[in-house]
Amino acid sequence: LLVNERAPDEIARAVERLVKEPRLADRLRNLGYETAVTKFSRKSSAVAFSRLFEKMIGVKKRP
Repeated sequence: LLVNERAPDEIARAVERLVKEPRLADRLRNLGYETAVTKFSRKSSAVAFSRLFEKMIGVKKRP
């Protein structure tokens, strides 16, 4: 569900849709949670920072 953040009418329509379609709201909430857990967990953040630092100093990835 994408909206233009500078279009209040578009945002309002999207919110109304979520209110009228609770199954869609549940689905989007669950997908958002899964994305947050997998992409922004401590472990995934640590791996991403490690890769970035290795790239910055030119270290080859360990086997």
